[in-house]
Amino acid sequence: MQKTIKMLALAVAVLFTFTGCSAFVINEERQAAQIVATVDNLSVTYGEIAPILEYIYYLNGIDATSKAKEMVAAREQITAEYLDQVIKYKAEEIMAKELGLFELTQADKDLLAKDAEEARAKKLTELTAQWKDKALLDKTITDPEAKAKAEFDLWVADNAMDDEAYISGRSASYWESKLEDHFTKDVTVSDEEVKAKYDQRLEEEKAKYTDTPLQFATDVEGGTKPIYTPEGFRYVKHVLIPIDSTVMNDLQERRYQAIAGATTAEIEAAQKERDEKLNAEREVELAKIRPQADIALGRVQAGEDFDKVVAELGQDPGVKQEPYLTNGYLMCAQTAFMPEFLKAALELAKPGDTTGLVATDAGYHIIKYESAVVAKTLTFDEMKDEINGTILSEKKTSAFSKAIDDYASKLESEGKIKKNLGVLKS
Repeated sequence: MQKTIKMLALAVAVLFTFTGCSAFVINEERQAAQIVATVDNLSVTYGEIAPILEYIYYLNGIDATSKAKEMVAAREQITAEYLDQVIKYKAEEIMAKELGLFELTQADKDLLAKDAEEARAKKLTELTAQWKDKALLDKTITDPEAKAKAEFDLWVADNAMDDEAYISGRSASYWESKLEDHFTKDVTVSDEEVKAKYDQRLEEEKAKYTDTPLQFATDVEGGTKPIYTPEGFRYVKHVLIPIDSTVMNDLQERRYQAIAGATTAEIEAAQKERDEKLNAEREVELAKIRPQADIALGRVQAGEDFDKVVAELGQDPGVKQEPYLTNGYLMCAQTAFMPEFLKAALELAKPGDTTGLVATDAGYHIIKYESAVVAKTLTFDEMKDEINGTILSEKKTSAFSKAIDDYASKLESEGKIKKNLGVLKS
């Protein structure tokens, strides 16, 4: 929660450009300096909170100037909730100062400098590898290391990654990490907690992936490491030689329009007639791209690296982005691909197999069975470290949040927190 406040604060500079006509127009220093709240010896000013509130209104679809009862109520609720967050952040700052954690020590600076050095080294290694790969395909690139270094220097400058800028940019939030460590250093997770979470997740995943297999693909592509992997999944890649996108969209729209009919047989007959007509139209478009498709197929059948053919001739932008660039598309029989593509992809017998030209409303595809997804259940020992880390993070977040809440409540009970919401009323 507190980190969200910081991120919003960083957006203020952008907001002034973004919101040319503002409900909270800060034209005068006096208005900007008006006190919205005080937390002990710290103040929250109009200029500090108003632009961010306007942005929150915008994100929630709330008119910042409307006098309608529901809009006024919504603004008042959001304002009160956000101000409470800011107050807690101020309380957090006071705690850090009281505990001597607010200012960076030399040890802190040394650690940050080490972080910056490691990040720079990693980035330079990545860029060097990328430029060497490019040089293999482009013989005009004679010095990939120099290209990598030039791009690296720009990255360092654009992202403030030299030691001084890195330390300066992180000093405003580093104290919060130290404060969190102070209050959560004794938080632990028991083996019983980890086992209970493992059993719970396993039961939930089995039920979820059995009832909705596509949720497995959604979870994996979202970064989840499932305990339970169901049967029937595989990764595929493809080279797409497309027909005109306008024609494709028109074919798809007409192909899936509802057909009215008195009986199921009549509807099926009408669908068959429509599909035959649309397929005939599609053949005209496919003929236009057949020469390109044959070239791509020839290169694949000659044993050329499939990824290279995808990169040079394929025109599906999705498969050229991660994680699809490395893994391919994760699919099963229920995946919402075009039926001809789905059928051909599932008929491939083993990893490495490729299809001939597969025609769909999108164009021609050459599909490769990239890898099999083995149905399995990860053991408790395989998952315990990850689950332990998840539970520990959750418990630390909860413990830290409670410490801040308790301290803010203490300040309030001592009369050290005062609010003046009237300053923000439009």
